[in-house]
Amino acid sequence: MLVNMLHPDLNVVVDRAFCNASRAHPLSVNGTPAQRADTCSAWPLDCLVGLSRSGEDGKAIVDAIIRDRWVARLRQLTSRVDEFRNAMRETGTILSGSVALALLDVAAGFQPGDWDFYAPDEGFDGFCRFLKNDLHAIAKYTGFVDVYIDDLQEQTDLAAQARNGITERRRFVLNGVRLDVLRSRSSSPSYPLAFFHSTVVMNFFHADGFAVAYPWSLFHRSNTASTRITHTSARVAVEKYRGRGYTTFDTFHALWAADGRELTGCLPYGTCARAPRHFGDRAP
Repeated sequence: MLVNMLHPDLNVVVDRAFCNASRAHPLSVNGTPAQRADTCSAWPLDCLVGLSRSGEDGKAIVDAIIRDRWVARLRQLTSRVDEFRNAMRETGTILSGSVALALLDVAAGFQPGDWDFYAPDEGFDGFCRFLKNDLHAIAKYTGFVDVYIDDLQEQTDLAAQARNGITERRRFVLNGVRLDVLRSRSSSPSYPLAFFHSTVVMNFFHADGFAVAYPWSLFHRSNTASTRITHTSARVAVEKYRGRGYTTFDTFHALWAADGRELTGCLPYGTCARAPRHFGDRAP
């Protein structure tokens, strides 16, 4: 489930975090996998990534921890967890937003809001049918954005969503929990994530794992706000995450300076691999 694709500098960061955590809470060599997983289940994500790099046993422990978190969270929605994950798998749907962040950053301790699912254009209807027909979720709202980006004039919520790569939103209620399913403008369900209000929420869970676009940002709870913010709800969201303990800078230069780094030698909006990922960069 956990595939390490970090820059070498971040590998050093997670290895150091793992060493510090293991000194504070040593893993028993003779303990069962369940006992060792219990020891480090509350570790921050950087410590867990470091543990996964320690060997196959460490990777298996981390995979089990993340899987158990994911399944436990899904059980808040339904007892049919396997069917739910299979529907996500078949339709290409992902979970993002505050629920995904809470799964990754358990130490933050905030209570997430609505569940935000993002589906590719061709998988959107199938996932909605699963919620309505198989799980009997109650449909509450449908919003369409059927105009092209260049035609948008008003700064309404739906207009902002169209600019952000979303063409339709359907809202359901399942066992008292509100679910928003959003249709991507493309065949990639993660396409709208590039337009999120700040880097710290650019993460998602799919049926069998997760992805973090800006690991440095998440590890340090320091991130940059999007320069594309054009509507009030996005500004409110930025302030909400500041209230949850995430430091959000308005510019990349401010983030860089707060980390005590010199700008000499690296262009902040260039392709330098040592720079933290940020809006406007050209890193792959």
